[in-house]
Amino acid sequence: MAVKDLVNLGISPDSGTGDSARRGGEKINTLFADLYAHFGDNPIGNDPNGPYYGYRRPFYEYEYKVGELHPAGKFTTVRFNDTTGTPYDATYGYGVDAGGAWVDGDGDGIPDIYRDSEWYFMTRGEAIGADLSGVSPGGVAHIVLPLAKAGDIIKIRDSFGTWEGKYISLWATPYDFQTTTQVTEWKANTPINNKVYPDSDSIRVNRADGTKFTAPFRRPVVPAAVRTAYPNLDQHFSTTTSPAGDIISPVSFFNKSNTEIEMMYRGADVGWVVKEKLLLSSFGQIDVISDIFEAKEWLQWDTVDLTVNIGGNAETEIVNGTYVLCVAPTSALGGRDINTSTLPAIKVFRRMTETTTDTSVLTQLNAWLGTKVVDQTLSGNARARVAAVYGQDSDGISWTNGFLHTDPANIYREVTLSTIVDTTGNIILLSQEPFDGYVQIFAPVS
Repeated sequence: MAVKDLVNLGISPDSGTGDSARRGGEKINTLFADLYAHFGDNPIGNDPNGPYYGYRRPFYEYEYKVGELHPAGKFTTVRFNDTTGTPYDATYGYGVDAGGAWVDGDGDGIPDIYRDSEWYFMTRGEAIGADLSGVSPGGVAHIVLPLAKAGDIIKIRDSFGTWEGKYISLWATPYDFQTTTQVTEWKANTPINNKVYPDSDSIRVNRADGTKFTAPFRRPVVPAAVRTAYPNLDQHFSTTTSPAGDIISPVSFFNKSNTEIEMMYRGADVGWVVKEKLLLSSFGQIDVISDIFEAKEWLQWDTVDLTVNIGGNAETEIVNGTYVLCVAPTSALGGRDINTSTLPAIKVFRRMTETTTDTSVLTQLNAWLGTKVVDQTLSGNARARVAAVYGQDSDGISWTNGFLHTDPANIYREVTLSTIVDTTGNIILLSQEPFDGYVQIFAPVS
């Protein structure tokens, strides 16, 4: 930042020894411009009935405006409490009625959901410490991600140790374009993407395990003319249900005590990417960083074998034809740099299904588990373990956290691969064949 240049008030009032009014104003403007240059950004229009909707408003020098200020180095405390009667419609979602219109019961011009202490609407660049002490065990705190630009990062943290046994339900904000002109303006002012207009990818939330969900907290009411021209703007509202019967987002986190959840917006082509960090203590942390990949992203080593000389002997490190995957979750690729001074630990997971809808693996797995649930030759504890993983007990009462209820796209097997790494976080995976999956990187933070 610039050198602190304070207004000179002079030795006494009207003494003529201080800065002139104009010079004092210049110093104040310079100070604010410097603050916003380092900690701020031009805002994104959030009012679909106003200008600049869905993209960053360009400010010009003659306007004497500097945008919005983001918090720096501080997790603001946000307290959540149990509430009842949150406006909800099974088709149009939360905060709206059966026609998709905002519910404003007291007529104050502010939708009721914005005053609901079970809900918090994040802003770009915001970091909060979510205090869930007022939420009952098994209860839910709803977090809504804002309209954003590529590179925006939002963080929520269990600063008070109150998340145990409770849900964090993570939602996205849908686009509410009211005219086709707004859509073309968005495209012209959102250059770093390949979309003609925002679709499900643009409000998608990508979890660290490779699962992807379109999770708007409500279904937008898109005018017919806009929907005809841009049909994918009509994003449907979808949910899942907690064991207590709460309607929650398909992107939810349970029992994440001492965890920080970071969300980065990768632009309209990708949506939000989520990662978790375990807070071990006030002095030590482990960064858990994930890189999701597809089979088409592997490369083949198409040159001569890579060999090195060790103790006078030639050792082959990479054989011609080996598949190579470059893993570099760095800021240059829209991710975040690994801050470590030692080699990170790596786990690699391969998706077990060829497509995200192939149920063959789960069918075979659940058929075997089903026979063990009723196998009376097993000890009671063994059957209880099988029932918990299977997702159904011996009485036929379904659970929601077992393989029986797993989406085929979400089942993985850990695999062991040869890797080449360095201490700055650059990683190369070596495999005999390409596959869909993800790699988790555990990096001690220095």
